Amino acid sequence: MKVMNIPELKELWLEEIKYLANSLKEKRQLLLNELESLKIPIDTYKKQNGLYFYLSFDERQVNHLADKFNIFVGPEGRISLSGLTKDNVKYIAEAITEVFNNSK
Repeated sequence: MKVMNIPELKELWLEEIKYLANSLKEKRQLLLNELESLKIPIDTYKKQNGLYFYLSFDERQVNHLADKFNIFVGPEGRISLSGLTKDNVKYIAEAITEVFNNSK
């Protein structure tokens, strides 16, 4: 059985994909709002979309996030937005801000 061949399942699948895409957009905006409130320039980040938020951090900065804040990101500071919540976005933004400001 293929989902795309059954109209009801295809419609449900498309609704779920739309929900997930909107959820990622909302999480990205939450993070952007927090970073902006902490005086981090966000113009570069506004152009991004998708599952990941790219910080362009170097290895030292990525390690600092992990060692001090227990925030584990991919190479170059790639954050999966799926793990972002209203409860942790402020903490993550503050950690990013500290790493960003200490790298100047």
